Amino acid sequence: MQEVLPIVEPEEDLEMLKSICSGGMALRRTDSRLLQRANIQFLEIASRKKIGVPCLQLDHSFKVAQQNEVTLESGLSVPVSLSIEKLVFKTPAEHEISQENMLGVVKYGQRCLQLKTLAFHGQFVLPLSLTVEKLKSNMNSRSITVFWQLLEYVFQLDVSSGKWRLSSTESLTSGIPLSCLVLDTFREAEQHSITLENGNHVPALSTLEEIQIRTETKIEFTQEQVIGLLCYAQTCQKLKKISFIDCLVPLCFPNDSLWPCASDKLRVLWKPGEQELDLNFTRGRWMVESQEYLTLEPKDHHSLTKMCSGTVTLNTNDTKEYHSCVHITHTANQVAPSFDSTQALNDNLGKELNEFHPSGETTSLSSY
Repeated sequence: MQEVLPIVEPEEDLEMLKSICSGGMALRRTDSRLLQRANIQFLEIASRKKIGVPCLQLDHSFKVAQQNEVTLESGLSVPVSLSIEKLVFKTPAEHEISQENMLGVVKYGQRCLQLKTLAFHGQFVLPLSLTVEKLKSNMNSRSITVFWQLLEYVFQLDVSSGKWRLSSTESLTSGIPLSCLVLDTFREAEQHSITLENGNHVPALSTLEEIQIRTETKIEFTQEQVIGLLCYAQTCQKLKKISFIDCLVPLCFPNDSLWPCASDKLRVLWKPGEQELDLNFTRGRWMVESQEYLTLEPKDHHSLTKMCSGTVTLNTNDTKEYHSCVHITHTANQVAPSFDSTQALNDNLGKELNEFHPSGETTSLSSY
């Protein structure tokens, strides 16, 4: 993309104008109004003289679109051009486009008679669907292909349904793979996507090697949410590690509930504090050095408080070793855990818990 400065009577030098337009043109937010105005003038002259412009790129400068013009953040307007073949909108920062504004882009594209492609690159948040009736009424004169680049994938707008469909699974990152995904928001996951709290979806990524989930506000994961995330991991062929950092997760999983998601290459970690626990797919338990381990040391009171603010589930069919691991150290006297049982705790289970304490002292459930 070439940047040019204003020149006097550019129409007198069509060869120079062809040279300027041949590599495509860009209107950037960082450009001065003078430079933006000059490039807009060149586009107008190219349109009148029927000089082709392979691509016009609006780099972090787009504000709103209407049928006859696109308005930039600077307040300048780009009129309909009869020479643009491809129009690309780019932004490095999150930029949400409403359905009305999106339809305005489509209307503008229809007026640019040489335009074949509309594309959105970067961190655009586009409507997940468009009203079919309005979309068809604005695209009935001719067909324009509309693309949306989201992470490493390209989606194409299906005019017949108003929805986006996957257009390409090839990487768009010029050989730089997306290897680590850090999420501070999460709603649910299934085999092909992760759904965020705002309803947006993260598709399965072929280059992804690690997922970290860490939030400023405490998130409590259900068994179904964790299992859904493990199913998503199966689709990401290179994924090696999932970490739950300062989150509340189930302390155990039903027998055989994880084996369909088991993988020798995948490691699932829970970090409630300084301690790092591994999920054992076969036993459905969190482990440290191949031992069931849910004890928190007194120095880790913050994580202990977070654990006890949830529900600790004890089942009568759990092993005695597992019940022994669910002991709370002396710092637990400062918090109020809630114990729940999917089956009624019998007298023997209560006896096990009352008798067990690492120091040899007796601690009863009532002391919590």
